[in-house]
Amino acid sequence: MSIKKLLRNQKGFSLIELLIVIGILAILAVIIIPRFADTGEDSRKAANSANVSLLQSAVERYHFDTGKYPTSDGNADKVINQNKLINGKYINEIAENPWKDVTGHDNKTKAYILDANGNVKFE
Repeated sequence: MSIKKLLRNQKGFSLIELLIVIGILAILAVIIIPRFADTGEDSRKAANSANVSLLQSAVERYHFDTGKYPTSDGNADKVINQNKLINGKYINEIAENPWKDVTGHDNKTKAYILDANGNVKFE
């Protein structure tokens, strides 16, 4: 019997062939999956950076117009009262903590505050 006849009569894949394909797929999964796992954290960091920039600009315009900071008592070194910025048309909506829905994350309870120099921080 020739090899051509053996190959022609063979139906399906051998166990070795299946194991090789499964091994290749496992190696690809090990390489690809970790790259996608960090995209959520990267997008949260980018959103937080954008929020800080937006709030810094709004706080500066609010302070220029009113002479006060948008905090509970008008002084720096406090949590920003974003409702004052919305009511004054400085921002369209409240900048939310990007980690608010992430269970057990250290940044979950942080807020946007003003330091003593009027700079927006996420602490």
